[in-house]
Order: sequence, then C-alpha cells, then structure tokens
Amino acid sequence: MDDGELIFTNATTIYTVPEAPGGTRGLFALHIYQVGGTSPSLAVAIETKDVTDASWTNVGSFAAATAVGTIMKYASGLKQRVRLAFTMSGTNAWERYRKYAVSYLP
Repeated sequence: MDDGELIFTNATTIYTVPEAPGGTRGLFALHIYQVGGTSPSLAVAIETKDVTDASWTNVGSFAAATAVGTIMKYASGLKQRVRLAFTMSGTNAWERYRKYAVSYLP
C-alpha cells in the first residue's frame, strides 16, 4: 500500500510499482486527503498486462479526483501484473493520496 504519496502537476504520468493481482477482478480504492493549487484534478487509470505483453492495457479509470474524499473503481480482466497510472492537472496543483489494499475476486 502506498501511504501519503504526493503528486504535483506534471506532464508526465506517474505509475505505481506493478503487482501480481490476487484474481481477475478487483475493487480499487484511494483516499485523497489533501489538495492544493488552482483547479487540481487527478486522473487515475488501472492498467494490466501479462509478463510477456509488450504494453499495458487500461481496464478502468476512476472519476477525476478534485477534492478530499474516497474514490473507488471496480475493474475486471486483470492479467498477471496490475498498476495505477496517475496524471495530475491544474495550476501549481497537487494532491496527497493513500492507496488502500485491493479487494481481488477470482
């Protein structure tokens, strides 16, 4: 679990460390506990791939996080590796989040 990660406005997408999922479906949850700057908006995508795949596939995206609160997203079709992709937008914007353990289903 990532705890207290801080993401600033940046043109570069930031990724979590890939992990092996515990099933082919999962409920992903993040808690945004601080936001700042002008018009902060955090886009978060759930990506997956098999070890031999050349690229990652988006299997779901959270609603944009623009304020303090918890966001959740169910995703299916998970393969051998899963990661989250974060893209922050806004002017001098930033958000601090906590990633909860994923609830995987077979």
